[in-house]
Amino acid sequence: MNGNYSNVSQFPKRKAQPFEVFCPASWAGVEPEPVKWLVRGCIPRGTVCLFSGDSGLGKSLLMQQLQTATATGHDWLGFNVERVRSLGFYCEDPKNILHLRQREICNSLGIDEGDLEDMSIAARVGLDNILMDFNRRTDEGRATPVYDQLRSYVRDFGAELVIVDTAAHTFNGNENIRAHVTAFINILQEIASETGGAVVLCSHPSVSSMQSGSGYSGSTAWRATVRAHMYLKRPKGYDDESDDVDPDVRVLKTMKSNWGPGSGIARLRWQDGVFVAEADTAEPVSGVVQRLTIDAALHDAVRYLVIKGERLSAESRLSNNFITVAARMPSMSRYRFPDIAAAADRLIDSGRLVRVALGSGSRRRFFVRTSDSVYPDEATGG
Repeated sequence: MNGNYSNVSQFPKRKAQPFEVFCPASWAGVEPEPVKWLVRGCIPRGTVCLFSGDSGLGKSLLMQQLQTATATGHDWLGFNVERVRSLGFYCEDPKNILHLRQREICNSLGIDEGDLEDMSIAARVGLDNILMDFNRRTDEGRATPVYDQLRSYVRDFGAELVIVDTAAHTFNGNENIRAHVTAFINILQEIASETGGAVVLCSHPSVSSMQSGSGYSGSTAWRATVRAHMYLKRPKGYDDESDDVDPDVRVLKTMKSNWGPGSGIARLRWQDGVFVAEADTAEPVSGVVQRLTIDAALHDAVRYLVIKGERLSAESRLSNNFITVAARMPSMSRYRFPDIAAAADRLIDSGRLVRVALGSGSRRRFFVRTSDSVYPDEATGG
């Protein structure tokens, strides 16, 4: 044995994990399970989502609004959400502030706190909230009793959405060491995998990342390890003494969405104690006339792209998904992504958009086109 590694005590103890190997040939003829979302394009099920933003911008408020939406079936910032039970592990706000904030959220939705039986909150200000400790010599990580309590409650309550607010209060490692960050995300992933839901980890970005727009602090493992990342920031041009930019406006940006189309950028306004999506940044669709208008616009966009030679995938997780590509067209810029997705569903249901298979054997893939257009190689099967 090499002398540099003769002392086995230098190495962290590791658990043997199942080593499952499979052949993709076993997938032949089997439809892949689609990505499941708690919030389409933002928060997928079964994984950890990073939600970063500078202190004081309103991350905790947005997370409490998200919990309320999932408990009652209301939209969150204009996006449809799955109705599930949730737990908010809040480390920065005392119970009275959480209560006042909840009252304003309920007032904005016209509901009562009694409607929130599927929502639970842990007010953790001033308590030991560390979920994972690290051996500074070996870098080995170990979950704490607080983590065990959190995981046990999530299991008992049946929570499918878990908010951890924030990393600064729950992560006791070195954010610049990739192994520490990865180990911490992994124990949160255990909760997401066990529940089939999602864990949203709130964090504060570094000064340099706010300047660059990347939205995280320390090792790139924060962003690399998670499958989704949302970033809350001030609008461009804002500073504390600026009179030109509204101080009540925020920008919520999807920085990463590995499993499907991101929700893009949403402008939010703090209004009467809650955040609402700004109506003038994207045209809200309501009523028969507006639905017919967006349906026609999407139909024309897809037709144009097909004739141009673009291949528009039917798979939502791919970057060339037909909704994602069409949403980037100038003609669609005034519409919100959820409204474009709803228009796509209507067009498919009516037969104006159709799924076609191109390629053969293992190269067979499904694409979308309008009923009155044809892919150049469609006649030959691709």
